Amino acid sequence: MKNLSFFLLLAISLSFMACEKNILFDPSSSDCLLQSHNIDGETSLFEYNNDLLVFKITEGDTYEVSFSYDSEGKLKKTEFYEHEELIDYQTFTWTSNSMTMNDFGFNNEINLWEETDWKLLYDFNDDGQVIKITEFSKVNNQWIEAGDYYKFYWTNDNLTKVENLDNYSNSKLKIKKNNPMDYLDFSINVEKFAHPKSSKSDYSVNSTINIEYDDKISPFHSQAFVNIYNPIDLNYSLNNPIKKEETYSNYPDEIRRSSYSYTYNDKNFPKTMFLTNVIISQNDTHTEEEHWTFEYDCE
Repeated sequence: MKNLSFFLLLAISLSFMACEKNILFDPSSSDCLLQSHNIDGETSLFEYNNDLLVFKITEGDTYEVSFSYDSEGKLKKTEFYEHEELIDYQTFTWTSNSMTMNDFGFNNEINLWEETDWKLLYDFNDDGQVIKITEFSKVNNQWIEAGDYYKFYWTNDNLTKVENLDNYSNSKLKIKKNNPMDYLDFSINVEKFAHPKSSKSDYSVNSTINIEYDDKISPFHSQAFVNIYNPIDLNYSLNNPIKKEETYSNYPDEIRRSSYSYTYNDKNFPKTMFLTNVIISQNDTHTEEEHWTFEYDCE
């Protein structure tokens, strides 16, 4: 899957929850609006429109992503820039309980922008929470399912479980390093598309992620934006994750455990977060650490 590996720790406000569904959280009711975050010295800045929806996020002098919305506040388009040059964009098409994201890239051979060979379908429940993401790939000018999809489970406005299901035996869920600008990696292989198993009944759980939370407000909940880019690591849940464990059905010796510790401001929003990832495999165990800080505009 295409990897626009730039920046942002948690966020990119897509407020696609403002469809015709019950909005989980009104950004205008938030005591604090996220202005910036810093991950190990790398700072990202957030700018908002009059409806308090993010319309631009920048990291240093290099990367920028912009968001545009329709009259109902639904996400319509995202544009990605590197050194002020447009390098990629996506468009979003909505129905009552789903959204399709189409990706576009610049074809240097014909000197034109054109649709790429993958797209994502998001399904939502009646509360506007994503419950399924399916990837499609274009093969011989026809869109077909990529061979795996993700299911999302919610408890009290928090994403508590994610399952990856596939219908081929040699795939494995791969989540990029806690970076919402790194797309979910479905390990795409055209041969898998051309020779899938016979039916959806062949789908089985390939990996499972379980997540636990604190009782404080997440700085990203008001924007509900990470679903498009990384709904697993950085989701728009009401509260902040404190523990996450990822296991693989076909690789029982591999486990990824994440723990989060916070300090909070007087509005109960995180000021700092220390993240520890422990990756266990059959022959090795190693640890990754990140330190995040948050700045807000609070009432």
